[in-house]
Amino acid sequence: MTANSFEYQPTPPELPDLRIVARVSASDGEWARVQQLAAQCNAAEGLDLKLARGALYASTSDMPPCAFLAYLGDARGEPGALVGYCALDHGGDGESELCGMVAPEQRRRGIGRALYRAALASCRAQGVTRLLIVCEEASASGRAFVATTGAQYDIGEHRMRLTGPELRASVDPNGLTLESVQAGDTVAIEAIARIRAAAFDEPLDAARRHVLADLASPQEQFFLMRLAGDAEQPGEVTGETIATAKISCEDQYAGIYAFAVAPARQGQGWGRRALALLVQRLLAEGWTQIGLEVETTNARAYALYTTSGFSAVTTYGYYVVALT
Repeated sequence: MTANSFEYQPTPPELPDLRIVARVSASDGEWARVQQLAAQCNAAEGLDLKLARGALYASTSDMPPCAFLAYLGDARGEPGALVGYCALDHGGDGESELCGMVAPEQRRRGIGRALYRAALASCRAQGVTRLLIVCEEASASGRAFVATTGAQYDIGEHRMRLTGPELRASVDPNGLTLESVQAGDTVAIEAIARIRAAAFDEPLDAARRHVLADLASPQEQFFLMRLAGDAEQPGEVTGETIATAKISCEDQYAGIYAFAVAPARQGQGWGRRALALLVQRLLAEGWTQIGLEVETTNARAYALYTTSGFSAVTTYGYYVVALT
């Protein structure tokens, strides 16, 4: 199978009217239908589904699809109701996340399996070697489906939303500044990569690749937080770099990701100040929903977020499928 080929068995025999539509990313109209279906699934089980739209900023000329929509045909054989959806979110280095859903009244009919097969075929076409299935812990139907795939539990993450007033009020930055990073700023990009590598115990080369890949997205932006210092030579860093974060925005939601404080500055209150600067920036820009995700085992970060006005709204499990 070549990089731009794509093969899968589209429908289970017992559902001849099922049609799987594969896209690099969902169109605006398709995404609106996906959101409507997500609202039904969320209401049915009390969920907050984590869904991706596909490869929004990648080249579409020869890329295998990342978004898959399942339709049941109407009496004329035309695509009818959207009954299922899943999408791949590539993280680089041969890893991708998969999230999806099936309409509550259409479950246990093979629709989820058909979508999963389509996603697996696309993963193999793109050289993905490690697939992470994202399943909300509150979803009994999701956990049952994951069990059929043979995927093994890897990590858990809490999704948190800003609900309290703590970071909405004025916070003394104590000399900390917030700076947006541009794609061509190699000095700032290197600073982000080094902080992330040290804070998350990640190889520096991998951290650098991830930053560069994310900077290509129009929906994502990186920030550096630095201590004020005297101006040095033009183009060089001014002041000590304290922290970094990536902001991903869609609809009315702004997510804070890869928030990291330099290890030498942890435990000194700088993380709370840096987080406050980020939140105040997002509020000033008009974002009405602000959230983040944190690993369930990271008690220190979880305590920082809860005491800063964030509340956990759900928990996701990440289950690994090794692809060879």
